[in-house]
This record gives sequence, C-alpha cells and structure tokens, in this order.
Amino acid sequence: MAALQERIETREMTGFQILTIGICTFLNMLDGFDILVMSFAAPAVAAEWGLSNSEIGLLLSAGLFGMGVGAFFVGPIADKVGRKPIVILSLTLITFGMLASYWSPSQDALAVFRFITGIGVGGMIASLNTLVSEFSSRKRRSLAVTILQTGNPVGATIGGLLSVYLIANFGWRETFLFGGLISLAMLPVLIFVLPESIDFLASSRRKNALERINSIFGKLKLEPVTTLPPVEATVTDGGGFASNYRQLVTGENRTKTVLISLSFFLVMFSFYYTMSWTPKLLSDAGYAMSAAISGSVLLNIGGAIGALVLGFYAGRLGLKRGVGFYMVATAIFMALFGLFSGELVTAFVIALGLGFFLFGSIIGLYAVAPEIFDVQLRATGIGIAIGVGRIGAVLAPILAGVLLDTGIQPSIMFIIFGLPMLVCFAAQRAIKYEAS
Repeated sequence: MAALQERIETREMTGFQILTIGICTFLNMLDGFDILVMSFAAPAVAAEWGLSNSEIGLLLSAGLFGMGVGAFFVGPIADKVGRKPIVILSLTLITFGMLASYWSPSQDALAVFRFITGIGVGGMIASLNTLVSEFSSRKRRSLAVTILQTGNPVGATIGGLLSVYLIANFGWRETFLFGGLISLAMLPVLIFVLPESIDFLASSRRKNALERINSIFGKLKLEPVTTLPPVEATVTDGGGFASNYRQLVTGENRTKTVLISLSFFLVMFSFYYTMSWTPKLLSDAGYAMSAAISGSVLLNIGGAIGALVLGFYAGRLGLKRGVGFYMVATAIFMALFGLFSGELVTAFVIALGLGFFLFGSIIGLYAVAPEIFDVQLRATGIGIAIGVGRIGAVLAPILAGVLLDTGIQPSIMFIIFGLPMLVCFAAQRAIKYEAS
C-alpha cells in the first residue's frame, strides 16, 4: 500500500485532490455550524422554555455526547467498510437530526435530536481527516489538514452571522432548518463525487478494489496499476475491531494512544466550554442577542485566522512547537476574556485572540493525529482519541451549568476552564511524533 500512497505523496496536487479536500472542508464547515448552532440558539431557547443554566448545559452537551458516541462506535467502522460509506451515513444522521430539531416540541425531544446530530458529526470527523491526509501530497499535508479544520470555525462564523438574522426575523428553530437543508443538499455530492481511500481499497482486497483504485488514479492523472500490492503481515492480524483496539493499547502504541487521547480530552474540555457558553454568558451579562452571538462569531473568526497561521508556521518550524505555544497562549487569553467580559469592546478584541489560539490548539492536534498511527489503525486510533476528547467536551458544558447555578462568576469560570490547556501542553510535549 505504501507504494500506491507514495505515488500520490510525491507529486504536485491535482485538481481532483483539491476537489476532494474542498468537499471534506465544506463538510467540516457544516459540522462547525451543526454542533454549535445550539449555543447560538441557547439564549432564545432558554427564554422560550424558561430553562436554568443546568438545563441549558444538558442541551449543549447532548450533541457533544453524540459526537463521542459517533467517534467511538461509528468512526472506527470506517477501517472495515471504508471511509466513504461512513461519511455518507454520518451526513444522513446529521440531516435527520437537524431537520427533526426544527420540529422539537420539548426540551427532551430537542436533546434527543441533538444527540443524533452529534453521532453523525462524531462519526464523520476521523474519516474526513483520514481522506484529506491520504489525498494530500507529503509537502502539503499539514497545510491541507489545517485547511480542513479551518472549515469548522469558518462554518461556525457564517452560521453565527446567519443565526443573528434568522433568530431575529423568524426564531431559533429556523437555524436548525437551515443547517438540515444544506446537509441534505450535500448527500448527492458525497455519493457521486467523493472518492474512497486508496489505502483502504488496497488493504481491504475487495473484489473490485483494483478497478476502483484505477478509476481514482485516472482522476489523479496517474498510470493504472495491474495488480494490488501485497498486504504487509504486520499491519493486521485479522482479529477485527478487538484486534485494532488491542494493538492500540499495547507496546509503543499504548503511550501514543494515552497521550493523544489525554490531549484531546483537555483541549476539548476548554474548547467546548468556551464555544458553548460564550453567547449565553454575554446575554446574561445584559448584552443584546446580536452582541452575544457576535462574541461567539469573533471567536470563530479568530480561530480561522489562527488555524491558517498555524498551517503555514507548522510547515516551516514543525507542528509540535507551534501547538505548544498556542496551548499556553489559550490559557492566558481565557483568563483575560473572563476578567474583561464586562467591557464589550475589550472583550470582543480579546475574543479574537482567544479564538486564534484556542482553534489553533485543537486543529494542531487534529493535524498530527493521522501521523501517529499506521494506516490500518489510523481511523480507529483517531476515533478513540476524539472519543475520549468528547468526554471532556460533554462534561464541560454540564459542569459549567452546575457551577454557574451555584453563583460562581463567569470571570472565575474562564480561569478554571483555561487551566487544562497548560496540562495539555505538558502531555503533547511527551508525544513522540513520527512526522512533524
């Protein structure tokens, strides 16, 4: 399989490779909006249904809990059935969850539909990362993965701006309707345009694998191959899912799995507290709905800029150094945002900086994750790490809601939830990356 991948990695990017990366990036834009739309709608939902902070915290965490389930149980199936089928299944779940949320009659129903949406988002993430990594040249891989992850804050930014208009003119339900319709429109594109992973086709030995590989090679303007390369005996022992998980928790893979999983847990804990609660906390501080959502939009704008800067920086000096700097800076900016949240203009300026470093931290981890594991373990390993990270993502909004109901001030909350970034900095420094 390495020989087939080498033909893609050592040449300049073709139009079809760029198209594939573009499709995956647009899907990640949808994910960015679909998972954060609840935070945009939270002030209006709380006002309509009279919900407490703890109840809002549960709604915010429902989608994130679904993401953890999807990352653990849906994403790893891609190692057995292929990346493309899982991406299509995941987007189908997202479409259903978003459209059903539009008709939610109660808080409980909305939580269930947010959970289903989250399963789709979580199941898709690992496969998108894997496809972009495998269809990128070696020279452009870090930048390509960074662009993919930049789609998340860009999608959330556009979605936030649209949410201001939709909520003001129609209501919070229309934000879910918008996301569902866009997701529905993307399904035919995935079915007819998105390619399957070449590494998966070569290693799976399906009956039509050679024909499918040559079809993709034709689009990549590469010469066809006459036979499939031999499967390396060390890649898999034929034990299925149990074998993949067992390999990831033994030998040197164990340390890699533990450290990258811990890193995702800590980063997502801080990330989803900030992204989930910022609009609601600004609204509770007395700012108008448009200003509250604008604060979240500025986080995402800063995040998009930070992700692109990290991509260029990493290509020259390496991801490990860049990500570590971003993590420390995130902890500092979270404390500053909490302290100055009562001064709107100052808070907005800090929000840009906070988004810059916060998104850079999480995107940096996504960028290095595909380089840590062998191809046969890649989707499973990334799925585990992201799944563990989702536990932190789920706990953060719930814990924040409980703490806020006890009377803890938002300024202190941002300091508390920024501390994990410093621990993550230490964890990621201990990881031995196979490539920068």
